[in-house]
Amino acid sequence: MSVTDNGIGLPKDQSSRIFERFYPVEDKKNITSGLGMGLYISHEIITNHNGSMGVYSEPCKG
Repeated sequence: MSVTDNGIGLPKDQSSRIFERFYPVEDKKNITSGLGMGLYISHEIITNHNGSMGVYSEPCKG
């Protein structure tokens, strides 16, 4: 399965950490809030079912 969005995109230093517990992505242009748990929980569920989850992103490209 693959999911695509056209969001803010992420620099490499953030995209390598987005699956960590309580790691909210910093976005200085758009004020967003979150607990930093959604991708962590998703990653745990998928890896516990022998799947894999990753991210491919570039700043300003989603």
